[in-house]
Amino acid sequence: MALSVAEVALAQRRPVWWVAATDPEVVASQLLGLALELGADPARAEAARVGRADPSDVLWGRLEVHQGWVLVIDNADDLRVLEASGHRVNDGNAWVRGSRAGLVLVTSRNGDMRQWGRAVELHPVGWLTDEEGGQVLLDLAPQAGSQSQAQALSTRLGGLALALHHAGSQLSSPFAQERTFTGYQQAWQDGFHAMVETRHAVDDRMVVTRTWELSLAQLTDAGTPQARPLLEVLAWFAGAVPIPISGLDHRVLGQVCDDRAVGEGLEGLLSVGLLEARLVSYNGVPAKSGDMNAVIVHPLVSETTRHRLSTSNKGAGQSASLAVQTVEAATGELDAERPADWPIWAAWLPHLNELLSHATTLLDRAMLAALAETAVEASRALIWAGAYSAALSLAEDALSSMQRLDSDHIVMLRLRFRVASGHNYLGNHAKAEQQYRAILRTEEQVLGADHPSVLNTRYEVARMVADQGNTAEAEILYRQVLADEERVLGADHPSTLTTRHEVAQMVA
Repeated sequence: MALSVAEVALAQRRPVWWVAATDPEVVASQLLGLALELGADPARAEAARVGRADPSDVLWGRLEVHQGWVLVIDNADDLRVLEASGHRVNDGNAWVRGSRAGLVLVTSRNGDMRQWGRAVELHPVGWLTDEEGGQVLLDLAPQAGSQSQAQALSTRLGGLALALHHAGSQLSSPFAQERTFTGYQQAWQDGFHAMVETRHAVDDRMVVTRTWELSLAQLTDAGTPQARPLLEVLAWFAGAVPIPISGLDHRVLGQVCDDRAVGEGLEGLLSVGLLEARLVSYNGVPAKSGDMNAVIVHPLVSETTRHRLSTSNKGAGQSASLAVQTVEAATGELDAERPADWPIWAAWLPHLNELLSHATTLLDRAMLAALAETAVEASRALIWAGAYSAALSLAEDALSSMQRLDSDHIVMLRLRFRVASGHNYLGNHAKAEQQYRAILRTEEQVLGADHPSVLNTRYEVARMVADQGNTAEAEILYRQVLADEERVLGADHPSTLTTRHEVAQMVA
């Protein structure tokens, strides 16, 4: 984008200067050189060079007497590089200043408005749409496939410009192993990390997986080391899906740093673009304009972070466990039967599914059971919300990913119950009856005949028999349950009253 602006300015015969902001000495040398080129007093420039005068004043004294210029300062990721004579950028009197005489254009990963100051206008570079990303790929590798195939690859790469450029450049190489968009996407699925690394890159900024490492190192150097472990936790959530800020419990996340440092760490991730702010409507009520109530992680950032954790065997289990605890804390006070809570469950559901798909092998048994318990409640909320197919799918996925837990573990029984409930509400009463009976046999062995869960499952068996039209058998089963409920729970217990009602229904 900076190059495009420079090309437009040059076409209009405007003077354009380009400075690399990778080192404070280089910046000072180049900008003082520019001041001399524009007619600065050599003696004053020398005084500025040795620290007897403010070098930025020397430069701006000359820039302001010229009109229509463009000054590009590239890769200013560390704003300390742009300080001059103790003045910071947000003071408005360092190397970068606002001007009516010309345009200063800075490229940077730092998007913190507080550090830039009021004279700066931020233009975040976001992700490209599928159409735009597909066009980038077609421009770079026109022989690699169709427009729809290019758009599909762009979707998989999350519209990230650097990843698209990398993919298109690889596909256009005469030595490329993969020559089509489809082939590249399949290779990415099989081993994405190798597809975005370049062993002999001149600049780490041009290697997809290293750009974020540069940003994290920058935050650490700036006194925000907690940004890295916080990102490692958030990377286990679904990429490109809003994460409600209200659910990011600082006490949970504070296990990787001091509780009071969590907010600063999250703000640091926002400032370098590793998190992006979103405005999302919850409970059908739009958030106030300008408020930020959710953040998202780019899917490639998530994948890269997880891959690094998994291959290094350092911290993967801890970060995944904290992600589980975060979802658990965010949903722990919700009521599955309360309609006002259903949109909040819906917001966390993609992140719960992501943890079930990618984190279960890293969790210890206690944390695995906690994740399963959250899935039980989420499935129950979906049932109450009328999303029966989604409830069944979630329970089945959770059950299949919990194989490390014993089959008679209480939470496994609860998941099996939720699967049976899903079939029940979808009208598969015979299948639900079969599953309830299998659950009942295990529950009686593990919990004992008088446990409330056993009585509840017996009630469900009777209900499935009734729903298949066998009211006489259902009446017998209901009466048997009723006798035990009156003995164990009492005659006035809600479950007892419900079963008495069902007996009357069968007689009717």
